[in-house]
Amino acid sequence: MTDGPRGEIEELEAIVRAAERSLAELQPNDARVFMEELAHRSGQGVLDVASAPPRLRALSGHLTDNGVFVVENGQVRFARPEVRDYLAACHVVRRHPRGPRGLTPTAIKSFFPRKKWPWPDDGVQAFLAALWWRPARPAVERRLRILLHKRHRDPNTRFLVDLLRRDLIPGNELRQPTIEVLRTALHDDALDDERWSVWVTELQSLDPAVAADELDAVVSSAGSTTGSGRRFQAVVALLDDDRLRGMKALKFLARNPTGTDEERLRTAHHIRELDEAEGVIALQQLVGIEDMGDRRIDAAIALGRPDLLSDLITARRGPSDEARFQGLGNLLAMDREAALGAAEQFAATAAAQETPLRIAELVRPFDHQAALRIATRTAERDDARADSEVRYRAVLLIGEIEPAQAVPALHRLSESKHATFEVALRAALRIVATHHGPIDAIVALATASHVAWANQADAAEAIKETHPETSAGLLVKIARSGPPTDAGRFGVLQRAHKIDPRQAVGEIVELVKGKLVAGPLRLRAADYLSSSVDTATTVALYAEIVDTADTECARKAADRVIAMNHPDGRRLMGRVADRPKEKDEFRLAAACEAGPYGKNTLLHLAFKGRPDMLRLRAAQALIEFDRSSGRTALEKLVERATPDQVRIQAARSLPGTAVLGALTRIACDSGAGEGARVDATYRVWDIDPKRGRQLAEALANQPGISPKSRQRIQYDLQR
Repeated sequence: MTDGPRGEIEELEAIVRAAERSLAELQPNDARVFMEELAHRSGQGVLDVASAPPRLRALSGHLTDNGVFVVENGQVRFARPEVRDYLAACHVVRRHPRGPRGLTPTAIKSFFPRKKWPWPDDGVQAFLAALWWRPARPAVERRLRILLHKRHRDPNTRFLVDLLRRDLIPGNELRQPTIEVLRTALHDDALDDERWSVWVTELQSLDPAVAADELDAVVSSAGSTTGSGRRFQAVVALLDDDRLRGMKALKFLARNPTGTDEERLRTAHHIRELDEAEGVIALQQLVGIEDMGDRRIDAAIALGRPDLLSDLITARRGPSDEARFQGLGNLLAMDREAALGAAEQFAATAAAQETPLRIAELVRPFDHQAALRIATRTAERDDARADSEVRYRAVLLIGEIEPAQAVPALHRLSESKHATFEVALRAALRIVATHHGPIDAIVALATASHVAWANQADAAEAIKETHPETSAGLLVKIARSGPPTDAGRFGVLQRAHKIDPRQAVGEIVELVKGKLVAGPLRLRAADYLSSSVDTATTVALYAEIVDTADTECARKAADRVIAMNHPDGRRLMGRVADRPKEKDEFRLAAACEAGPYGKNTLLHLAFKGRPDMLRLRAAQALIEFDRSSGRTALEKLVERATPDQVRIQAARSLPGTAVLGALTRIACDSGAGEGARVDATYRVWDIDPKRGRQLAEALANQPGISPKSRQRIQYDLQR
């Protein structure tokens, strides 16, 4: 095929005319139209002869004789796709010779922007542009220019590139705008790599010189937004087109990396794949850039330079501990001596407290003493910021490396004022449990002034299984001086009592006797001891509470002794009842529970208590222990008490025949209420009917009696 639009089209036209002459012998007037119709109908290149008119189907046998068509798998196809596209375009032009004008379906579809490339009919569309270019250039150019719009240029610019590259639209004004669109795309950092590569290819096919200049600009004039990865792509594209220029760009890129740390490192590796020397330079550049951070270590590892790696590992500022640790592992494989020297410096400048311990564990297989020195410095970092758990792990490592130093290291950690109590106790316990050493470190914790009393107690209790006497003794000692509250003190003593009751009993007894100790706590302590001391001691403790504790606790203490069926129980309750400052109701209840030991309180309350109902209850209880005094108290209430029902109940509480006399007095007392007099009368009637009738008749005749009461009495008298 010859160059230029006319050359390409003339060649296709020559092929078509040859086929037309071959078919003209049968159909001299319809051969061209027949082929165009077939091309128009054959969307995938397969000729739709069956759907053609009968007259045209008759010609199908001659199709394969002219070289334009071939038979494959029983199907007739165009031998060349471009012939089919050209004939299909001719079919459209024959029907629309004035080009893509108006709103016809053909006009609307022509050169319409698509979302994907290639277009399904891009070959036909290209020939339409070429065939319509002369008769309808303004309309075609207007349509094509739309494809360069920002909204449509991706991917439709590729159609324009194809037209321009094939020179199908000569003398157009679209070449430069298309090149500008492609140049702009090469500097668009938002494009993904695949789309960017497509635009590079398109520009190279359209104008290789401009493409080379732009690729060079991407590499050498990149701003901060263009990463090394994109710039490396530009280098590769340049190398494919102009190796000398590409190598120059490669050298520039190696010395001027941009983008993220990962991107710069990845690009340096790519450069090395293309050129070892330039790749080494690129990696060296990255090692020296501080803002590369951890990737500096990766670059030094890739270079295999122990000196650079050692400098980065020992630097006080720079890569993270994790990156430096990774570098140290690699350095050990490259240069063990340099690595061991760097390890101790790294441990001294590490940011994280656990890093030195990791370093010690890493170098231990290569140098025991270096590992021991690092672990020792970690374990003995005795300040408030030191991590106790890390120190403990360091101590364990010391013991693994040098067993003879295990116990001394554990001792030092247990004595550290800056170690947490949990770690200090764990260290002290390990001396005993793992190394079978003495308990002095644990005892020291239980008595140390800087240790909180609750932690002291935990330390003391930790040896209860192996040294119960020492454990209990320490707890008792802690209870005497440690807890700020009596409740805390009692809690520690309980722990001691469970281990060795003999040592704790005395202190708990003193707690019960303490007058300044809260009554409920004293009672709890006495209850706690009751199962482990004799009855006499228990009663004595409850008696102490009765005499010196608050009223409620005193009563509960007396109740405890009563529940023991001990003879002192009621006596103690009597002492509770004898408290003159307590409320009469409380004293009465205690006196009733005290039995004969409550007599004095009952006597006082029966004559001087308030209200009269309480005097009645006291007198009723008193009469069981002092018949004379109780009767006297009841008779006084019969004579005068409020409400009147108290007089009735007092009368009924008198012994023997005294009840009848007392009720008679109430019935005859004009100062008493009517209800009480009627009630007393009927109660006498129940005991002595004769006297009762006499009292009823007299009461019914009293002028102050209400009609209702009079009617009731008269009714009962008539029965």
